[in-house]
Amino acid sequence: NNSGAGSSGGNGGGIAFVLAKELRSNGYAILANGQAPAKASGDGGGGGGGGGVVYLDAKSSTDNLVIEAKGGNGGHVVNSADRCYGAGGGGSGGKVVSNLSLTSQSYTSGGQAGVNTVSSVQCSSPSNGAQAGENGVKSNLIPIPSSENEILVPTVLAMPSPVTGCEG
Repeated sequence: NNSGAGSSGGNGGGIAFVLAKELRSNGYAILANGQAPAKASGDGGGGGGGGGVVYLDAKSSTDNLVIEAKGGNGGHVVNSADRCYGAGGGGSGGKVVSNLSLTSQSYTSGGQAGVNTVSSVQCSSPSNGAQAGENGVKSNLIPIPSSENEILVPTVLAMPSPVTGCEG
């Protein structure tokens, strides 16, 4: 009904670069999850934010590390009984890239579709066509090129004389 009561989409998960010799989670997790939007009171729910990217380069991990780059759930919408506004679709999962073995403790699932919170005969289903986000991916790390050698400042050995191409 164009009342401006719809919700914007959720924020995406961002990016996390972790470069370490030894990684200890100490019971914490690395999260780059998309967010769910606010509930809409009409006009339609926003989509879930996409999962982010986690880039992990570590020599070793000493405990059970949890990594997440999940998509946010789609936005719910409140219908009136005689209307059917669209719920938001789920955000897709992100990407986890690591040189450590990627166990079941790394999650890249897509977010679930939002639903209409008030039943209406106008709606074909609770999500009214909104779909869950696709799952993300896990992949092995291709290292960022680096060196422990000192970077040398270039020295100018000779410089050509200036030449004028056109006079006047």
